[in-house]
Amino acid sequence: MVTDGKTAAFLQGREFLAFGSLLNAVPEEDLYYVNFGDPSVLKYFSSNLLTIHRRKYGVLAAAYTRYFGYQWYTNSTQVNELGYLLCGFPARDLKNMSPKTFKELETDLINKVEKCGVKYAQALFDIAIHPEAYGRPYMWSPHDISHLSALFICIPEDDISSLKLEAMPSISENMMKTMHQRKLEFFTMQQILRFNPKARRVYVLRMQLRDSLDMSKIT
Repeated sequence: MVTDGKTAAFLQGREFLAFGSLLNAVPEEDLYYVNFGDPSVLKYFSSNLLTIHRRKYGVLAAAYTRYFGYQWYTNSTQVNELGYLLCGFPARDLKNMSPKTFKELETDLINKVEKCGVKYAQALFDIAIHPEAYGRPYMWSPHDISHLSALFICIPEDDISSLKLEAMPSISENMMKTMHQRKLEFFTMQQILRFNPKARRVYVLRMQLRDSLDMSKIT
């Protein structure tokens, strides 16, 4: 009824929107022929995080390469347009992206990659710290930290204490929520004092008023 008898190759974005969770019922052989040449189709899959089987996300990614080729990671415009569809590609493909291309990625795209899983965030983080990209975390400016916030969960423990004090206000409440508990212990008192109020509140709550830290100095 939703497709009115048409195969996936002839569906537009608004028709895929009508599918909702029924997209899981579409056979993989049909998904492979999704028409990514239609801008409305690409916009739908890039803008919506779908609750479909992982394998079917991969089939959609394969369908995308039918139209745009296998070197998509070399073109920042293409990567930015992928949005959530990036989750369908293997995380190892991201490792082929050059630092120059990475620096042209939009914040919105990087934030969406966070939803793909830790492997994807780690792949991008490894590129971010390349000397031709943003360099090691101690070099990051306030703008860099805001731009790369979705990758902050991947920062090594040993790099945390070297983060610039002037960049601390850029650490968001959500970044504090998603960091591994163990890593929170590596912030220095000077850094904690520079957190914005919301981020500092989350930090305090997560540290659970530990005896080793005098919370009265940072609240």
